[in-house]
Amino acid sequence: MMFFWMQRCHFCKIFKSDWNKIIDEYAKKVNKDTEVVFLAIDGPKISKISKKYRINGFPAVIYAKPGTKGLQVNEFDE
Repeated sequence: MMFFWMQRCHFCKIFKSDWNKIIDEYAKKVNKDTEVVFLAIDGPKISKISKKYRINGFPAVIYAKPGTKGLQVNEFDE
């Protein structure tokens, strides 16, 4: 799962603490047969990845299986 954010985004700052809680909760319930990698990506600084996943606004959360373009599951507009 990828969390795209930017430093000046108020909503990104709010969601970042929730993102960390999600990671902590997942770690408590992890199934050894399931592996999920969590990434927090500063979209403007790593624009190549943002463009690849067609990120239009921040914050955005993407779930992508290895080798796929991903599915954008959440995006918030100001």
